Amino acid sequence: MSAGSVAMTTAVLWALALGPSTSAQTVTAPDLKTIAGADKTTVVVLEETWRTVDQPGAFYFSSPEPPQIDELGFVWVADEGQLLLFSPQGKFVRNFFKKGQGPGELTDLAGFIPESGRVLVFNRNPNKMIVFDRAGEVLQEAPLPSTLGYARLLGGRQGRFYFFHEYYSESTGGKAVFLDVPVRLLSAGPGDVQARTEGPWFSKRYFVRDRSSLKNVYFVQIAGADEATYFIASSGSYDIRRLDLSRMEISPFVSRDYRPVKIRPEWKTPKDKFRAPSQTLTGSEIKVFEHETLDDVLKIWVRGGKIWVLTSTFDEARRLARVDVYDLKASLLGSLMLPVPRGLELMRLSYAPLTLHADGLYVLAPTETEALELVRYSLSGLPGWAR
Repeated sequence: MSAGSVAMTTAVLWALALGPSTSAQTVTAPDLKTIAGADKTTVVVLEETWRTVDQPGAFYFSSPEPPQIDELGFVWVADEGQLLLFSPQGKFVRNFFKKGQGPGELTDLAGFIPESGRVLVFNRNPNKMIVFDRAGEVLQEAPLPSTLGYARLLGGRQGRFYFFHEYYSESTGGKAVFLDVPVRLLSAGPGDVQARTEGPWFSKRYFVRDRSSLKNVYFVQIAGADEATYFIASSGSYDIRRLDLSRMEISPFVSRDYRPVKIRPEWKTPKDKFRAPSQTLTGSEIKVFEHETLDDVLKIWVRGGKIWVLTSTFDEARRLARVDVYDLKASLLGSLMLPVPRGLELMRLSYAPLTLHADGLYVLAPTETEALELVRYSLSGLPGWAR
């Protein structure tokens, strides 16, 4: 499996609530105006290379996850009962999702790993791993333990697959509250009857009343450097941790003293107010939750052995967002200003389907008619330390 495949396997957006780190490298983030106006800050050049829109009868874009790019440059998109494959030139190839519970059929896609010549797909209910070739033929299918429940696939290593699973068991009594839901790392291999609970675990914070009424408080970003190493930002602050599957531990990577960026009223829409009925001693009331500040870390990408961190520092007038670049030892190499692609809203970048891979930026963004389109931009103008 390539590092690029692993890096995009878990671009799922979770709201984890890890405690603050105390031993990570700590540096002070520059002021917004200083960065936005700095003459020496490199502005990355984006140039559109292709775009793809819905093809009625073949596929559609509705609620896509961030694209994943395989070793050969093919683009994979999971989107509401679809697993779509596009050529490196953006041409639609096929949809791998055939609904059903028979061999090669899927009911609930919960993660996949694209590799050279094939793709590994995790299906829930029933839990199984299916291996397809590029022609859509089933190469292998194996059941996985039912004790995985509603886990999501993280990646694979040394013959085992790793998953994150939420354990939502605490009752709120009908009250709308902030709740930290435990999230555990599970693993399973061929022939296992039970999923194995591994060492690292953490909590995911919701504003919640019950399972059908919940809202993420923070959006987590996960990117993999290789089969054993993942980087996680989770608490809303500029605090990135390293998950090491070889040691089964989570350790500090880098932490920055960062000024939270307040969300302006004009950025919000009515859907940004989450309303939850809440039981009280005297009856019921409606509690409202809405985000007041942006997460400090909006995306994490691994590119060429370097960690790219998309931050909430914006030059709004020029639609530029700051990216901090680190090496694998957590040394800050420098900062770039990345143009925000057309159609993306600044306050929604943390959960936008946006992926950096090699010399390309891939995004699913709405057009003027609000239909989604898949667009690839080429990157140029990078300084040597960022390549």
